[in-house]
Amino acid sequence: MRLKTILTHPRLKLLLALSRTPHGIIDLATPALAALLCLGHFPSLPILLLGLLTVFAGYTAVYALNDLVDYRTDKEKGPPWRL
Repeated sequence: MRLKTILTHPRLKLLLALSRTPHGIIDLATPALAALLCLGHFPSLPILLLGLLTVFAGYTAVYALNDLVDYRTDKEKGPPWRL
């Protein structure tokens, strides 16, 4: 598969929209910076990667749950461009 095909795949777009990627980047940085402040240095690479994976999974789940809980409210409000 070509990279362009992968990056434009509809399911990937849905995942990135669901995880709110711009917020996710900030969310991923927060625990890493907290570890830096507490330890005085970054943890080892395996621990750092495990932490980043865990944070990504956790925040994605929270964002997805938020979308499910707010579904009716968002549907009542209508499209975001409607005033």
